[in-house]
Amino acid sequence: MAASYPATLSSLPTSVTLDKIRILETDTSARARLLRQIIYSFERKYHCSLETFEQKLESREVLEHPCWEESIEWRNAVEQLERIEMSRSIFTWLSHWLAQYSAS
Repeated sequence: MAASYPATLSSLPTSVTLDKIRILETDTSARARLLRQIIYSFERKYHCSLETFEQKLESREVLEHPCWEESIEWRNAVEQLERIEMSRSIFTWLSHWLAQYSAS
């Protein structure tokens, strides 16, 4: 079954406004910066990427404790950043759509 999309601005919920979308974009940008800092701190601490670190854990090149816990935090930051980047692209698209639709 095909997805149904709003055909007009009036079919969007009244709570969805260009200003609110821009606030969400700002909030997610700030969260993305924080997650990048977390990821960078792990990369700097262990001198490798998460994938390499996970391989080192699996082959027992690094101690399980506390490295296992840190790998979970690191993985969570990477996955959250991926979701935030997706959200930001949706907010950007929606923001452009609302601005264009409002102008016409």
